[in-house]
Amino acid sequence: MTARQIEAARISMTRHVKRSGKIWIRVFPDKPVSKKPAETRMGKGKGAPEFWVAVVRPGRIIFELEGVPEPIAAIAGFALVSLVSQLFPVAAGFAAGTMIAVIFREMIPQSHGHGYADEATLTFLAGFAIMLFVDTALAV
Repeated sequence: MTARQIEAARISMTRHVKRSGKIWIRVFPDKPVSKKPAETRMGKGKGAPEFWVAVVRPGRIIFELEGVPEPIAAIAGFALVSLVSQLFPVAAGFAAGTMIAVIFREMIPQSHGHGYADEATLTFLAGFAIMLFVDTALAV
């Protein structure tokens, strides 16, 4: 999570609660991310820090609100989730692609090594077809 994202969320929450409560930010962007320009010669260091990020692991509390009525806090939470929800399809597609890559690299070669190459490939394709059918049939 970059420093700009943390600040944008803080501004959004402050506007939604209309300064009636107190906001604590529980993460701090303390990790620098540096980039060197394209087509730069090798050497001369790592490059200047471009921006700062906070490493956020699953389950970590990022923000806390106090003194805000529950309906206003719910509206603020909904607004933040609606901003982030636009990234969910991209993240889900990336996760699905990663899972398929793991299957191709690890599971299928192991099954082919024991003489079950045709059966393993056919069951993989059948499972993939069932997954696609269920996904399209249950899509909301």
